[in-house]
Amino acid sequence: SLVLGYVISRRTHAIAATAEALGRGDFAARIPQTSHGDGFDHLRSQINAMADRIDRLVGQLQSLSASLAHDLRSPVARLRASIEQALDAMPNGEGREALQLARTDAEALQTMLSDALELSRLETGAIADRRVQLDLASVADDLADLYEPLAEQAGVDLLRELVPVKAWADRELLARALSNLIDNALKYGGHNITVGTAANPDHAILWVADDGPGIAEAEREVAQLPHTRLDNARTRSGAGLGLAVVAAVAKLHDGRLELSSRPDGTGLVAQVVLPIA
Repeated sequence: SLVLGYVISRRTHAIAATAEALGRGDFAARIPQTSHGDGFDHLRSQINAMADRIDRLVGQLQSLSASLAHDLRSPVARLRASIEQALDAMPNGEGREALQLARTDAEALQTMLSDALELSRLETGAIADRRVQLDLASVADDLADLYEPLAEQAGVDLLRELVPVKAWADRELLARALSNLIDNALKYGGHNITVGTAANPDHAILWVADDGPGIAEAEREVAQLPHTRLDNARTRSGAGLGLAVVAAVAKLHDGRLELSSRPDGTGLVAQVVLPIA
């Protein structure tokens, strides 16, 4: 009975582990092949077949989304150019104000399409491996310098807590991820934003903290999915791709995005956790 219970437990754990991986979005996960010819084998084959179909459908959806975003870039660029031409010829007045609003919307649409294309490239792995050994503090310091004027204009204090820590990373992608985190903090945070780096024996950590309303614990996993707009963000512009891009960049580096509150329970702390170099 003990031996039988052990065998059953081991095989059910393998099924449960694969189901958990699929639930996290790892559609490449499969239950290891066995040839016992029993009900567990039948269950394994059905779950693996289901995973194959989900993987194909998600791939087709990603391909369709990328194609739509790519095809829309040209007409949107032409639309923006036409608006610019009309603005040059339009005298001051209500008509000019309407065109300026249209230009703002066209610029936002261009940004959304670019984000959608980048997310598709990240999720499908269609990016060359450009990882080198980087000092995350140097990357964070450069981005903080870039955002300081914007923060000052918005009345926000941008602070730094940087310690040298190295990781194998693509500088351009990592800078884009950090840029998205700072953008989010400027949009939804409070009056103080801190950009920092940290390290433990196994991981290098790049983080951004703010003193804004934060994200409820129950919504933190959902917030990392594409096109997710939480209730406190629905009055702001954007496509809900900021955190999704950050999560995809972290995953591409064999890392993860973690969302939490500050030690006093307020605000939001977004951490990109990477394997240490």
